[in-house]
Amino acid sequence: MLTQPVKFYAPEDFPEKQAEIRAYTVAAFRVAQSGAAPSVEPLAPVDMQRNLVDFLIKGRAIDYWKKQRWLQGDGMTYRLTEEGLAICAKSPSTMPAGATPGPTDVAYWEQQFRGNATLPRKKTLRVRVEEE
Repeated sequence: MLTQPVKFYAPEDFPEKQAEIRAYTVAAFRVAQSGAAPSVEPLAPVDMQRNLVDFLIKGRAIDYWKKQRWLQGDGMTYRLTEEGLAICAKSPSTMPAGATPGPTDVAYWEQQFRGNATLPRKKTLRVRVEEE
């Protein structure tokens, strides 16, 4: 598996509105599953790097997802359960053409995590890259 260092960004505070929390969380899982580059693939029950998920999502939210049995942790990885995937599927990850994403949109948070260098928390992690 090929890896490369990638810088990720996150806000200091977790969103407070329910729709924003859901979009933020789903976006974090999408980033953790796709690695270095954005992907249009749907979320799947695959391993996600624990250090990346832990950076993007605060501990209380992770604990909640684990308590609900939507997320399982094992060593260095997390994995969404079938129930967790069903919860994530309730948050649309695509937007109408020409729409500007906002905090209630998964795409908005994916962009923030990957490219908003003005966010206060920054971390460079080695993540997988697709082999060509």
